[in-house]
Amino acid sequence: MPSWFNFRAAANDSLTIDITDEIGCWGVSAKAFADALKAAGQPKTIELNLDSPGGDCCDGFTIYDALKNCGAEVTVNITGMAASMASVIMLAGQTINIAENGRVMIHRVTAGAMGNADELDAAAKIAAQFEDRIVALYVARTGQKEATIRDWMKSQQGTWFFGQDAIDAGFADALITGTKAKAFKAQWSHLFTMLPAALFDTAAPAVASRVPDPSPMKALLALASLVGITVKGDETEDQLADLVAAYKPAPPKVEMNLEDPETKKLFDDAVAAGCAALKTEFTGEIAKLTALLKNGAAASAAAGAPVAGAAPAAGQKTLTHAEFRALSHPDRNAFMRAGGKLVDA
Repeated sequence: MPSWFNFRAAANDSLTIDITDEIGCWGVSAKAFADALKAAGQPKTIELNLDSPGGDCCDGFTIYDALKNCGAEVTVNITGMAASMASVIMLAGQTINIAENGRVMIHRVTAGAMGNADELDAAAKIAAQFEDRIVALYVARTGQKEATIRDWMKSQQGTWFFGQDAIDAGFADALITGTKAKAFKAQWSHLFTMLPAALFDTAAPAVASRVPDPSPMKALLALASLVGITVKGDETEDQLADLVAAYKPAPPKVEMNLEDPETKKLFDDAVAAGCAALKTEFTGEIAKLTALLKNGAAASAAAGAPVAGAAPAAGQKTLTHAEFRALSHPDRNAFMRAGGKLVDA
């Protein structure tokens, strides 16, 4: 079964761990990670290669605590990205190395809840507790002021630190030189509200990557990733443009909780209003048809049916469509039996 982590035992009581996807994906829990680490015995050193967009706070703390309490000296290598909760997991390392174009991203804790005011307030307090703990870990690792950390976390797209920037901010210790950072995976784009353009430039130096690049290729890559288009990485500019042009977003999924009294009332009112509008629209037509079926054309005139006109003169062979519609049904039948023809007015 696919997994977001992999363990590889090495010589001299050392262990290599790769975390290369969203924490908790593939149906593999953080507890499975902790159990695997426990089963690995008591390695003296652990080398953790990290490239992850993050995951659930509880899962992240489970992994962080397992690594911190395993007794081994942990070295973390950010080979691609340590974003969101992955940026907390990396703090379990006594030494943190980062590729020249590796990325660290921190942001505020995101949570969701449904219920009454007390329940929503309780959920907000829990989210704040998680955030306070994460801020404390960032402050302890970087030496930055708490206010600075919180400002970085409050940024609309989070704050991204590329390579040397992460070292300067105190999140990492040294650069992994001569190794190209792993590219951002398009399937991770839905996990982020906004993404910096520099995220898609894994070849340029960290400083250069912050300079806006007007190239159509980068813009197309960014757009493709944002909307969830899977790219192989070897497409030409024209091929990318065709993929973007052909993309059709899935219709938005609308869910209604009809167990909620207010939502149920709004839904019922909307249905009733729609039914009333349809009834009003077709009442007149129904009355006309009912009168026509019961009484014939002449008697249904009061209901809006056409009023029968004068019968055609004997031997008259042509009538306009309007004249024909004005005839009674018997006169229409007689006209057609006599070989009459309808002509345009």
